[in-house]
Amino acid sequence: MLDGLHIDQSEYGTGLAANILHAVFAAHSGIPSIALEVLEGNDRAMAFYRKHGSK
Repeated sequence: MLDGLHIDQSEYGTGLAANILHAVFAAHSGIPSIALEVLEGNDRAMAFYRKHGSK
């Protein structure tokens, strides 16, 4: 189980978070849904997950 995904600001824009997220999706490809939680007010994270297919 993945409990948290945090990327240091120095890695923003490098593709690291997208690569990790895609690896998580690939590892759980047989699961019909994955729950994501984002701290209230973390608009950057919400935009990131939406960009990568979350609703």
